[in-house]
Amino acid sequence: MASFASQLTEIANEIAFSYQGRSAQIERELAEIETQKLKLQAESHAAHLAHERLSRFVPIIGGNLQCPRCWADDKTAILYGTAHGTGHIDTFRCRTCDSEFALSFRR
Repeated sequence: MASFASQLTEIANEIAFSYQGRSAQIERELAEIETQKLKLQAESHAAHLAHERLSRFVPIIGGNLQCPRCWADDKTAILYGTAHGTGHIDTFRCRTCDSEFALSFRR
């Protein structure tokens, strides 16, 4: 029969192996968190730049309506009518980002 000391040593080894496995999982989780952190930092930076770009937004270029979402993403794209308008509303869609905008007009 094994002594108390050897039994406790065996239990300690099992615990250490368990912690070692958990450590590897923690490292993977930390790497995922770091990746997510970098992604969020990039999105935050882009959001700050979007506000700056807003000050330079040109809604109509060469007679073409411009997509405000693409403009915020530092792109230019033309809006096209969708024929889904109503009496005083025309609906426009961007083929680049697929956003749709309902714009009212006056007669």
